[in-house]
Amino acid sequence: MGVGKWMELNLILHSGNAFIIQSSLVLQVSLTIAGGCRNEEDEMRVNHLKEYAKKLGVEKNLEWKLNVPYGELYQLLNSSLISIHTMRNEHFGISVVEALAAGTIMVAHKSGGPLMDIVDPCEGVASVGYLADTKEEFASSILSIISLSPSSRSQIRESARLSSQRFSEAVFEEKWMQSIAPLTETFA
Repeated sequence: MGVGKWMELNLILHSGNAFIIQSSLVLQVSLTIAGGCRNEEDEMRVNHLKEYAKKLGVEKNLEWKLNVPYGELYQLLNSSLISIHTMRNEHFGISVVEALAAGTIMVAHKSGGPLMDIVDPCEGVASVGYLADTKEEFASSILSIISLSPSSRSQIRESARLSSQRFSEAVFEEKWMQSIAPLTETFA
């Protein structure tokens, strides 16, 4: 499943295309692409991507979900094996954290927040996903995930869920209170 801004989803389509072409003879695969259409420009991008998918002959392997409510988005993530996040230099990557919390195996762009803070093992937690920079790396990561044993995939999915807790409100509140404690003691 790919979630993101339409200008960034072109790489998803390229990644999905490489993946679908490489695996279509062996696997039944589909790619759900979800995102918000804020205006006419976004709608034009979506239509362009749909035409591109048709040109490539992969439109039957794609499902488009536009402006879905958060509950439906979470259900889509929860039922997906893999999430793809292609935005370059994402300052943080809340959609990456949401996908981890849903238990998908993440393939994120190797930059910004996903590289520095999110798709990395934390203490006591194994790998939570893959980082990629090129469409070939995205496709290779996807194929690698599919070739894992079910138990290995389950372990990564559980690690992803555990890892996402680092970004919970409770952890944020705790760290915030620790950070400001010296200030409150100074003025007390």
